Amino acid sequence: MFLCVCMLISGAGCINTCNVYASQKSDQTYCMDYERAFWKGYLSSAYKKQKKTKQITFEEYRGMLRTVIRKQQGDIKTFDQKVKKTDRKLTRGEAIIMSWYAAQALHVTLESYDANEVFAKDSFWDSVSANVLKKEFPTLLKKKSVKDDRGNVWNDEFTAAYLWNVWSASPYSGIPVVDYDTKKDMQTMKPFLMEDAICAVTRICDGIHWNKKKYVKISDKKAITPTINLKKKGKVKDIEHLPRLTGFVFNAFKSEAEICHKPEDVANVANWGFTSARVMVNYHMLFNQTVDQVDLYQLEKLDELVAAAEHYKIHLNILMYQLPGRESWTDKVFNSGGDFDLFINKEKQKKVCDIWELLAKRYKDVPGDYLSFTPFWEATNKNLSTGAKYKDYTSEDVANTLDQIISVMRKADKDCYILYELSQANDLETLLPESKDGYKKISQKHKNTMISYNYCEMPFVYHNMTATQGHNVDNNNHSMFLPDYPNLIYAAKNYFADDSTTTMDGFLPKGTKITIYLAHADGTFAIKADGKSLYQERFYDQTYETSYLLSTYYPYSTSDKKITVELEQDVSKLSFECSEGWVSWSGMDVTLPKKYAKEKWYSISSYDRYLQGVLDEWGYQFEKRSTSNIMICPNSNECGNHLTIHKDLTYTSEKLRYDVSAKYAKEWGKAVSGLSKNCVIRFENATFSNGTKRAAINKYYETLLSMYDKYGFNWYSNDYEIILEDAYFKMPDAKLVKYGKYEHFNMELLKLLQKHR
Repeated sequence: MFLCVCMLISGAGCINTCNVYASQKSDQTYCMDYERAFWKGYLSSAYKKQKKTKQITFEEYRGMLRTVIRKQQGDIKTFDQKVKKTDRKLTRGEAIIMSWYAAQALHVTLESYDANEVFAKDSFWDSVSANVLKKEFPTLLKKKSVKDDRGNVWNDEFTAAYLWNVWSASPYSGIPVVDYDTKKDMQTMKPFLMEDAICAVTRICDGIHWNKKKYVKISDKKAITPTINLKKKGKVKDIEHLPRLTGFVFNAFKSEAEICHKPEDVANVANWGFTSARVMVNYHMLFNQTVDQVDLYQLEKLDELVAAAEHYKIHLNILMYQLPGRESWTDKVFNSGGDFDLFINKEKQKKVCDIWELLAKRYKDVPGDYLSFTPFWEATNKNLSTGAKYKDYTSEDVANTLDQIISVMRKADKDCYILYELSQANDLETLLPESKDGYKKISQKHKNTMISYNYCEMPFVYHNMTATQGHNVDNNNHSMFLPDYPNLIYAAKNYFADDSTTTMDGFLPKGTKITIYLAHADGTFAIKADGKSLYQERFYDQTYETSYLLSTYYPYSTSDKKITVELEQDVSKLSFECSEGWVSWSGMDVTLPKKYAKEKWYSISSYDRYLQGVLDEWGYQFEKRSTSNIMICPNSNECGNHLTIHKDLTYTSEKLRYDVSAKYAKEWGKAVSGLSKNCVIRFENATFSNGTKRAAINKYYETLLSMYDKYGFNWYSNDYEIILEDAYFKMPDAKLVKYGKYEHFNMELLKLLQKHR
């Protein structure tokens, strides 16, 4: 290992860290880690006057590190023993060694950086003698084992220092302390520049307090004092002056314990050409359970995001998605629960007011151009889609609670901007009534507010969301064939009776099999083909055990009573009849002969694997399956007595049950614009139900985004993680590219959204 690291010292790689990661602007020269050195007070602002491209001396960088070690009460004595003075120019290789000694003195643990590909590249390594370093680093080559912060043991400090830099990165920016290009080499003999040094100091310091809780009382001055010098308000403008807000939601669900998004994420949104980002925060990330103490280190992360928004001149919205009396959870065996009484519980309302009062005070000087708050979300989702029990409340309760929270915030900052949600509903029949009165109350009483809505054509986006009742809803989706867009689901009446015969016509060739799963039967049930009996059975008030419903929108299930008939010749019309009683059914398969089969994408869910006793990795798998089956769901009590089968493996009836198309989008936009022209729409990503196909997503987004353009709606997309990484796991036919540091970047989706900025 020592010989390998000796080779590494002369490799080269002095790339500009500002241009490495996912910036679409070729002239982008701003480096977040450079600015953060001054925001955080790690270095004196006097260094800003220094030319970034100046090669610094050994002693200049040593002085920077000694200043930081002293400020942070690190082990300066040991550092001085290991790093001696010299006035010669500093190389990148020497900077790596000195940085490692500083990290040791500060007891820093940095984030893991996956750089294993480095060792496979011959061009990465070159040979050089390390003996020239003995004077400046007297203990560097001593044959004394060194244990690094990962528990690895190395032969000497030289080896440990270099491998530490290869495998460690800032937990904020994700960049190694002395950056390099893994595709090329280390460039360790190249000059170490002023900008390199300032960024390196920041990245070392990032590890000092990372994810170390430090609670203070919410009344403590530190709780309301940002750690960064943020911009001050000038003349206060109304919220209407904001540019059209378009951008992304930083989804908090991947971490319940910490704010995991970083300034880099804000930089991405700005560099892609959007104007806003929304960061979702769980109150547990910031506060203790009783909300009388707050964690300063998590607040610092929020400060970083606000500062980044200011620098990039975009608008940041902070949304609290979990609150006292408004939180849910799902365990590893798909059991869900929660706490849902915020809007009728005065004690919890007080805690929520304390939360928002603190945040309003902390950021009271930030101009509204760069910051707004959303107190809660999905207000009328009464159990947050868990299926768990809840205490009922009304839309008036929601509006009154919101009014109370805003009033408290406005005492702390009379000018803060508020974006607020009154309903989680997507359908107009529910959304408008739940929003109308509250919108009138809030908009008349509180200036600088903007109502926010959700948009999601659920039978397409949530196609495999589990049924609406029970303890396991929303997170526990099923395996199924994936729908296209537009997605038209036709009614099928869920019972047969004396006065309710169901007929089936269309494409019914010889060899077609019809399978019906019964839920309850009482009477004589018969299936006839062109008037001739295919099946008949008498039932006496019998109930059958059915399986889990496939989903809310495809309420198909099997049962322990299955009836199958096969057509011995082409048929014009089938009839399903019941006399002297009624028969209810849970699912029906019409399976055409194999020669009519088509390949369709199929999702295999972790939930169904769990039900089958397979406890493998969570997530979805996708495969193309050949099928000639048409699955018919009993989704209506009133309509769907006349079913027509089509050769393209679809069915229709006399009534559309769900119409997911441009027609509905136009109706939605017109209705919402009539209530509130200045509003913001949060739209669920089209891969919510994992497995949605590219072509379907593109059609769907063109429809909804064109509607937003027409009415000038502001919007937030939930696609941020889908663009960066998650499409690899959520789209069966994703077209992905390597882009910057992202291995599976969805450029196709990004460009589609950029068309509608």
